[in-house]
Amino acid sequence: MYTIKDREEITRLQGIDSPNQNDMNSTFELYKKYINPEIQGYNTGCSCGNSITKLHQALMGWFILNEHLFVNES
Repeated sequence: MYTIKDREEITRLQGIDSPNQNDMNSTFELYKKYINPEIQGYNTGCSCGNSITKLHQALMGWFILNEHLFVNES
């Protein structure tokens, strides 16, 4: 489940200041995979609970705590 490919993608997303649509979609899919599989979608331009900004922040925070899980899987 914790693939090197996902680790590389999360690391790539960490360095993006102005995400494009593909970056936002990737953030959402990774958030859904690792944090909340029940989430249905994301919003932009709001401070709502499923704003892509909040999902990105949550994913990055989760990754900091769980990066070690990605070491041995490919």
